[in-house]
Amino acid sequence: MAAKKMPIIIQGGRLVDGTGGRPIDNATIVINDNRITRVAQGRVDFPKEARIIDASGKTVLPGLIDNHVHYRNHSGELFLAHGITSVRDLGNPVDWILAQRSAVALGKVAGPRIFCAGGGFYGRATAEFHMVPANPEEARSMTKRLIERGMDYAKLHLGVPLDIARAVAEEAHAAGFRVTDHLESSILPYAEAGVDGVEHATGCAEATIRSEEGRKKLASIKLWLAKFLGPWTLAERDHFAEVTEFLARKGTFIEPTMVLWGSSLGMRDKWEREDYELLKNPGLSYIPEDQRLFWLDHHYVAYGVRPKQEPEQDVVIANRYSIYGILPEDQLREGHRRLQEFLCQLVKAGGNVVTGTDAGAAVIPGISLHRELELMVAGGLTPMQAIQAATKVGADYLGKLNELGTVEEGKLADLIVVRGNPLEDITHARRIDLVIKNGEIVD
Repeated sequence: MAAKKMPIIIQGGRLVDGTGGRPIDNATIVINDNRITRVAQGRVDFPKEARIIDASGKTVLPGLIDNHVHYRNHSGELFLAHGITSVRDLGNPVDWILAQRSAVALGKVAGPRIFCAGGGFYGRATAEFHMVPANPEEARSMTKRLIERGMDYAKLHLGVPLDIARAVAEEAHAAGFRVTDHLESSILPYAEAGVDGVEHATGCAEATIRSEEGRKKLASIKLWLAKFLGPWTLAERDHFAEVTEFLARKGTFIEPTMVLWGSSLGMRDKWEREDYELLKNPGLSYIPEDQRLFWLDHHYVAYGVRPKQEPEQDVVIANRYSIYGILPEDQLREGHRRLQEFLCQLVKAGGNVVTGTDAGAAVIPGISLHRELELMVAGGLTPMQAIQAATKVGADYLGKLNELGTVEEGKLADLIVVRGNPLEDITHARRIDLVIKNGEIVD
């Protein structure tokens, strides 16, 4: 039998518990084994053998959640070091990701809690572990097998017909699973069919494009990467309210992956320098060199080679292209403004926005989530709303709100301590002082 863990007492800090309520100053959090057993203001009695952590002048938050990652076997420590205690994997071979999940859960490998879907359902397979059901009956059978294998949710991707999406959703919901989708058409019929949320906010812009000219331009977007961002350059503001109110009523979760817009927001130089400084750390030498170069090369692969002379910051050059030369940067900036407005309207309507980064496949795990938080706040969300996107709302998307996402009595002890006050300055969430996952202090 495993030895009982020493109780942990965190006291003196400001608690932002993730519920959206007022912060609790001079809070005390008591952790026994892997659960939060008491949350109070002021000092409380505790066992003499408890480990005391003084959080005076600091802020306690729930552990952060990245709801869109492509997990790699060298990602775990990067996530934990940046305060991310749970991740949702969007696609890996079933046997491999289950092995990773088990290794982390058993404490054999350092890493965040992993929630996974396996290879996912596709309209057309691009990898051998993708599933392409021929009809709804086959989709139901495949979904049942994934549930039996122990997956945590169901994932749909481009090209899956509506009848198959409905069949997957019915089987998944019967088992208490969420269903996520990556769309290339309007989100509205898929949300009605049972899809619980979408990646990269796909399908949302498409739902607002009603004009004949807009539909023609949307139909002209053929390249896969352009389908991530291009529709937002065509999004029609007149229909934002209708779509956001519908999604709020349905409780649909929107994961916008705002970090994919980095270059068009003028963040490229800053992020590239940050990435370089992080990856040159000798402590990360275990990460394969080709992977480190891939993350650095992302700034060029996705956004193109820099022009020989950078334009003045306030000058827009219409023929300066980003995203494989597909979309001019001025169009991307306008598209991002429309996405920001859409997300703000969605949250105001009571809808669900969650954090996701595409970490592993495109960007560096860990630091990218903090960029996502900062972009949400820059786009008009409050720091509290951004924090909830990475905690309470994120846990709800996982279907684990009863266990994770807030610092409350009875929940799993996943929390972080940061220097400063993220409610005043969201960048303070980067200042990780302590990470506790499952009741254990992370080195």
